Amino acid sequence: MNSAGAQLSFAASAQCYTSGLFGALFLPSIIGGDVARLAVGISRSPRPSAVITGNVADRFLDVAAQLTLVSLGLLLLPGSLPAPLQAPARRVLLPASWPPRFFSAWL
Repeated sequence: MNSAGAQLSFAASAQCYTSGLFGALFLPSIIGGDVARLAVGISRSPRPSAVITGNVADRFLDVAAQLTLVSLGLLLLPGSLPAPLQAPARRVLLPASWPPRFFSAWL
């Protein structure tokens, strides 16, 4: 959230993190942790919009990480998909694997 400009102290950031973790573990919905983290962050930050922006950015990063892990799993375990889905998955995943290969050649 601080990278979005929330201007939270370390203690307030830790409190946001722990309240979000508690909410994710014990509240009955998938967004419980987000709501708890937003509640603490908005009450502690002078810039509430930055707290919301940071939370949305965190969700996008989570989705990107999950898509990367699923793609990696499908590439490493090609027999894990049913036969009718293997060809479409290969058409999508193989071109998507080219940019990392291209950029790793430059490192």
